[in-house]
Amino acid sequence: MLNWTAGRKNLISYAASFGHDRYAGKIPEEEARLLLSRFDSISVREKSGVDICRNLGVKALQVVDPTLLLTAQDYSTLIDENGGIDINKPYICTVLLKKENYDAVQSNNALLDFKTYEVLDAIHEKPGVFRTVSEWLDTIKRADYVITDSFHGTVFSIIFKKQFICVMPKNFNGQARIPSLLDLLHIDRSRIYNSILDVVPSSFDKKIDYDEVYKHLEFEKEKSMLFLKCALEKPLSEKGKFYNII
Repeated sequence: MLNWTAGRKNLISYAASFGHDRYAGKIPEEEARLLLSRFDSISVREKSGVDICRNLGVKALQVVDPTLLLTAQDYSTLIDENGGIDINKPYICTVLLKKENYDAVQSNNALLDFKTYEVLDAIHEKPGVFRTVSEWLDTIKRADYVITDSFHGTVFSIIFKKQFICVMPKNFNGQARIPSLLDLLHIDRSRIYNSILDVVPSSFDKKIDYDEVYKHLEFEKEKSMLFLKCALEKPLSEKGKFYNII
């Protein structure tokens, strides 16, 4: 919330995320309202964040996550410079943060119907050993299909134009990031499954039209870059010290 800043400053929020579809911060709402009012420009990652800001008395613009401002080629260059993975057979990439999803794959309770594909974990090279960033990227880039419960797993599936499935609890439990991104880029929410145990080969029958998706993505990238340009060009203004009054 930049409560530690004072003096001639330009306070900018780019693609901030509340992580929920309602305000659930540790800072009391009245204090959050005062802190946000000091900002010169506010942008958020989810549509629900725009509504939360409005309810807190400030205007916000929905923009894309900063990772989406770069291209697939930018990330491919990073992979080439730092090294990727070594595999030459078809595989399904899993990008799973939730323990129950990861455990279901490790115990062979999930994805048993994908008999002709190896299942490759984007996060771990082997249990307890994490992949490097470039390996993580390359695992998604070279996959035939992606299954993820991660926001950035979804983001990089889109960047690399993968056919993917998202796994989220029923009603999303207030987690707005993934459905908001899909809505923004006109990707059908039918790609969201409640459980990884429900994901079968036919889940990928309906293909994502990336020509159409990228039309929306390019528009949103231009809008996001314009926000940044305008925010950075605003004149500095005096910010007084903030005292916790709640």
